[in-house]
Order: sequence, then structure tokens, then C-alpha cells
Amino acid sequence: MKRIAVALGALLLLSQNAAAGWYRVENYQGAVGPAVVHLSLQIYEFGSGITVEGSYFVEGENKPVVIYGHNRDGRLELCEIEDDAEFERILVQGSATPVDTSGCPIVLDIDLRNVSGTWQVGGESHSVKLKQVASLDDTGAGAITGTVAIPFWHATTSHRFSGLYTQTDAGICMERLQVINRATAQVDQEIAFADDDLCSAGAVMTQIYQNVEAYRDGDADIVSVNFADGRMGYAVDYLVDPVTGLLSPLR
Repeated sequence: MKRIAVALGALLLLSQNAAAGWYRVENYQGAVGPAVVHLSLQIYEFGSGITVEGSYFVEGENKPVVIYGHNRDGRLELCEIEDDAEFERILVQGSATPVDTSGCPIVLDIDLRNVSGTWQVGGESHSVKLKQVASLDDTGAGAITGTVAIPFWHATTSHRFSGLYTQTDAGICMERLQVINRATAQVDQEIAFADDDLCSAGAVMTQIYQNVEAYRDGDADIVSVNFADGRMGYAVDYLVDPVTGLLSPLR
């Protein structure tokens, strides 16, 4: 996926009420057929008519998958993003007309904190049984339940990234970034934003899953963490060690 300029998030940030944000996120865990799946959904109204975006990964694979779709009174129709071009077209540029999700392979029904439905994989239909494990809502006064770990869309070949969001006196933001080994599912590194008094880490992009981005710069792999600095956004870049896959800040 292409790295999206933080300026876009900053521009959108200027148009929002400073007392509220745009994140309504619910995290679920459970079974899709024989697989254990961790699913995160953000409910939002987008220009293309998309009302849900999300990210999921299967235990044992630890590869984040981008999904999008519609929330129709508690029934979700969700599609997976197949490649960079589709990501750019649907989630970055958007569409002047509503996106058709009627043929999407994931159909879920939300009943309080439970999710059920069907998930088409490789021509086979699997039943879905998920339970809510955490939630985040900063569209009003701000509320968090459970441990909110956001599975960011971008990953490297060896690691995926999870943001632990918490509620502070300054608002809701990412307190720590976990660098999770995709082969072992272990946390190989944890970056704490102890000096972030403004509670600005991971709060720029409207899609919460895009607040940590990975991209290639020449011969180097870079991971960027987005920050909302009051009225402006900026990124802190980290160099990915080619051997260990761990992050070190660029000076």
C-alpha cells in the first residue's frame, strides 16, 4: 500500500470539533469455521457511502487484512481489499457513487456484543461466532471498554503492528505500539509514548488503522507513526532493521 500523507489527516482534523474525534471501534474475537479470528471494525460515514472499515487477522497467520463495507441496521456486508490498486481506489480516493457490497463474502449480524453470520473463503461458507472484547468511542465524551488493541493495516514481512489505545485526561490516544512477530505471535518490541502529553499518537487519520504506515524508501523499510499535534499532524519515522525487523527512530 502507498503511504498516505499525514497532511490529509491534518486537513480533516481541522474540520472537526476539537472536543470530539471520529473513532467508533469495536473489537471481536472468536471462530470463523475452524479458525480463530480477531476482528476490528470502525463504524463511520465515508464519502463513497462506506459505513464500516476494519482489519482482521487469523491466529497462526498474523497477517492484517483490510476490509470495508456497509452497516445496514446491524447487518454488515464486508469485502476484503485484494491489492494496492483497490486500496487506493476505494479507501483513499473514494467514489462519487455508493460502493456495491451486495456480493461481498462476509455477512455479519451484530446482536449486542455478539456477532454471527457467514464468511465465504475459497468457495466454502463458514459460520461466524464472535464476541466483543473491547470498544472505543471518542465521538463524544470518550469511552473505552476492555483492552483496545488496534491491528493496523500496514505490516512488514516479519511483523505486524498493534496500537494499544487508552483514555487519558487529554483524550483517547495510542499509549504504546507493539511490534508483533508474525511467525511466533510474540511481542518482539514495544514503543511507549511516555512524553506524549497531548495524547496525540495514532489520532490523525480518519481510518484509525492507517495511523501506523509502512513503506519502502530506497533500500530501507520505514514505519511511520502519525501524531495529531493540536491543529496539525506529523509523522515520526522508524527504520526497520533488515535482520531483526525491529524499529529504531530516524534522527
